[in-house]
Amino acid sequence: MDTLLPKFAISVACSIVFLILLFNKERILRLVKNSENIYFLLSLIVFRFIPILIVYLLLKFDATSDVKMFHTWAVTAKNGYFVYRDFYSPYAPLFSYITALPLFFYNHVNSILLLMVVIEVTILTITYRYFANLDSKSHSFYYSLLYLSLPATFVLSVISGQEDIWMWGIIICSLLIYQKTNDSFWVGTILGIGMIVTKVIFVFSLPIAFILLPKKLRLLVGLALIGIPTLCILVYFGGDTFLLPIQEANNPRTPNIWSILNPFLSVYSNIGIKNLNLIGLISNVTIIILLSLKSKIAQITFSKAFPLIWIFSNCWLMFIQQSSLSNYCFVFLMPIIFMFSAQKDLKFLIITLLFSVACTLQPPIWWGQKMPIYANLSDILKPINLVEYILEIFIVGCIIYFCKTIIHTLFSKKLDS
Repeated sequence: MDTLLPKFAISVACSIVFLILLFNKERILRLVKNSENIYFLLSLIVFRFIPILIVYLLLKFDATSDVKMFHTWAVTAKNGYFVYRDFYSPYAPLFSYITALPLFFYNHVNSILLLMVVIEVTILTITYRYFANLDSKSHSFYYSLLYLSLPATFVLSVISGQEDIWMWGIIICSLLIYQKTNDSFWVGTILGIGMIVTKVIFVFSLPIAFILLPKKLRLLVGLALIGIPTLCILVYFGGDTFLLPIQEANNPRTPNIWSILNPFLSVYSNIGIKNLNLIGLISNVTIIILLSLKSKIAQITFSKAFPLIWIFSNCWLMFIQQSSLSNYCFVFLMPIIFMFSAQKDLKFLIITLLFSVACTLQPPIWWGQKMPIYANLSDILKPINLVEYILEIFIVGCIIYFCKTIIHTLFSKKLDS
């Protein structure tokens, strides 16, 4: 709860900036015309690096949240220990070794947060350039501003140093390399790299790519080039310990459809955690395969279908997976802003802003209340619990809205490129 007031203040400030940008689009586009790259660089400095200087150098705060865990794992990795066998990590095998790199220069938790922000900025730069080629530089710059001013992205980057955005980074790199090479092999290679540097759930990108891409054998060869040597190393040095990240799904969290239904239907006890995980897994795989097959039959291009179905997959997981967290919005907020801002009205962007605010405020309340899982109606009668529960409902409602929007967009004629 200690972070609730600062995050509320940040949400208000960022929302004001977002709304100013939203209602001054044409003026901004005229201002930056022919100088988009310079303004893009300035926006990164203003929205990311100046806040870091203020918070961590001027005010002398140290990074908290998950970054402290990242630092613990990174120190262990830096000292030469083997992931999973010698120390626990719920992430892909190379994650802790990547986060250990800045520790060779400055062994402090803040150096890892800076690395996270640098990676986010790099991903945003790649996304900006990719969509500049599809639309225009000025519009792509404008979408970057909207993304940077969202409360959730600001908090999850500058304050929390979250890594979920890495998964979109792999997706946009695969889109970019396919745009340049038209070769499934290189997409497979990039996705294989994603499997060893991000999270287990990145595996859901693989069936989408396999169905949508031609030359499937080349895709599999690219995946195998990265995956087989990695698997051999993990098994040789650690046996089956590489399966440990899968256990993370056994921890019930919020918000998702099950955390909302549990006070009424006791789904955790009546259905069981393992069965809920199985429902999430089977439903997600089934839906993305059906969407991919339908897109393939409809001859929707890879560059349109792949990111949309991937975003849908992550939204659906946030909805159906009983271990999902609000932080997972960091996976898809960037592509949602870039892919839908031009096609949707103000209603969509306002809902995205409110969703971002809710995803910023719900976690500190939930963690501050010691991660409650409401078992009956009396549990949510406490005012602070009721506020948190309402935020859960709103977040899940927004996820449903995003899923419907993605389906509509996927099978419309727009964005087909």
